[in-house]
Amino acid sequence: MSDSSDRGAADSAGHDVRRVAWVLLVVLAVVLPFEAPLFSLGPLVITTSELCLYAAMAAWGVSLLIETSRSLHRRPAWLALEDAASVVRDPVARAVAIWLAVTVVAALAAPSHRGQALKAAARASSGTLIYFVARDLARAPARARVLAAALVTGATLFLLGRRERASAPIASSVWLSSRGAGAAVGLAF
Repeated sequence: MSDSSDRGAADSAGHDVRRVAWVLLVVLAVVLPFEAPLFSLGPLVITTSELCLYAAMAAWGVSLLIETSRSLHRRPAWLALEDAASVVRDPVARAVAIWLAVTVVAALAAPSHRGQALKAAARASSGTLIYFVARDLARAPARARVLAAALVTGATLFLLGRRERASAPIASSVWLSSRGAGAAVGLAF
């Protein structure tokens, strides 16, 4: 295979992984209110929302690795570092990164209950990191509107489910308990 066809395949792979990350981010926005436990991973219980969140972050991270390696082949490394430095220049991104660092350092320095502190820091970190995923993937106004619509759709479905549950006591027997709220077909309301 020639060098240009290798680059074309890498471009396509990066674009495909980025598209998967975008779809997972939109799915996350819809399923966020419907958190139900799926499985345990050590002391952590992974939920539907967390699975979408971690999958979106992983796909986004892979797309960044592909994009960075492709970028290093096309231009000097210092230009790629300049792109990374743009995060430092963004005051909101800088505040989020500082908050993330403080959370992790505080958990590591906890004099007692370090395990619980690290667990809390990991959960907070995933919420913080999804900010960077959304910031990158929803830069275009059309994508931001799609993401906002997905959030509104999830919230609306959640509220409709709550209303249905409250107004139909017979239907309540269909709902299963999850995290103290309720669930229909395994989705927490």
